[in-house]
Amino acid sequence: PTSLSTISFSLRIMMLCCFLFKNLSILAMTFSRFIASVCLIALPVSTLSLSGCSSSRQPTTASEQVSDGYARAEALIQKGDYRSAVLVLEPILFTSRATALEDDVLFRLGQAYYHTEQYLLAADMFTKVQQLPASPYAATAQFMVASSYEKMSPPFELDQAYTQKAIEEFALYRELYPLTDSVRSAEQAAFWKEMLKVDAANET
Repeated sequence: PTSLSTISFSLRIMMLCCFLFKNLSILAMTFSRFIASVCLIALPVSTLSLSGCSSSRQPTTASEQVSDGYARAEALIQKGDYRSAVLVLEPILFTSRATALEDDVLFRLGQAYYHTEQYLLAADMFTKVQQLPASPYAATAQFMVASSYEKMSPPFELDQAYTQKAIEEFALYRELYPLTDSVRSAEQAAFWKEMLKVDAANET
């Protein structure tokens, strides 16, 4: 009886092992299919994530940094946010040298300085534009140099160095770029007349 019970127990153990092995195989197959499904779902998501990252990647080359910074500054200037434009343009000022956007950056930074009442810095930027060959901003930049110095002109009883500088720069502007547009000519002539009045008052 002992040997029969031992054999019966062994058979039960074997049957249990077979059952477990069969079910474990089924579980393993199910798990592997689950993993495969997850991978298939995750692959397109990761691809989209990578493509999203590549499309929004930060500019790496100097030229890309200048282009990106200038585009952001232009948008800010269009909104009238000149202070923020200054903060965007100043870091790319040096990098923009000898690039296609050099005079653009200088001119826009000059504008941003002018509209934030940093007139001496504005005059410096506009003067730098003047020093570049064949810049499309040359005429406007020369006038803005004169206008920047005019903005710094103190009352007539004080030192008129900036006033005199404004007069000289505007005279140079009239010499280099003869007035043609009637409306603009009238505005600039009025400016010139006021400058001469201040200069005459200073001399007396």
